[in-house]
Amino acid sequence: MDFTDDAFVLSARAHGDTGVVVELLTETHGRRAAYVAGGASRKMKPFLQAGARVTAEYRARTSDHLGSARLEPVGEGPSALFDDPLALTGLAAAAAVAQGALHEREPHPGAYLALEALSEALGEKARLLLYAGRAEEALACADQALRMTPADPHAWLWQLWKAMAYFQLGNSGEALDHAISACVRRGDYYFVHDVRAVMAAIHGDLPQ
Repeated sequence: MDFTDDAFVLSARAHGDTGVVVELLTETHGRRAAYVAGGASRKMKPFLQAGARVTAEYRARTSDHLGSARLEPVGEGPSALFDDPLALTGLAAAAAVAQGALHEREPHPGAYLALEALSEALGEKARLLLYAGRAEEALACADQALRMTPADPHAWLWQLWKAMAYFQLGNSGEALDHAISACVRRGDYYFVHDVRAVMAAIHGDLPQ
């Protein structure tokens, strides 16, 4: 049984000298255990923390056997939250609950979306802080969200919050750069282009 799927790491435990057995919550194939060769290495350890997001290439002889997986990290994962212990604890707790409550080899799309929403919550927190005039804190939250899951569908919005936060802090150059990045991510939204045009006008660099 072979598949490639997006997944969250729920836990990892040592297996042999260099390998680990990870518990994954995949987007469409449910909770799966898999052996990861070389998972105990310094390079891999940061991406095997509870709550880390990965792309998993999973292989197993039958659905009842322990499979093996090759994992590619998506963003920095929990490493982006080291300066926010409350968020880090919440992510680890959510992963532990998912591992204990969900049956193996059964799709759990709602649970997967719930873990995905935790990353999005950082972006939403950035928006609320921004509207409260707390630009530096908003900038930190938006940056955490982008570092955790840079390929998230909402990443363009977090980029926009960074642009607005830099604008509030009086840094028009950075504001314009992040507004342009938001346009690259989501160029089909006129609102994003409007923000970019405003930032460019303020910075004295109107787009041609």
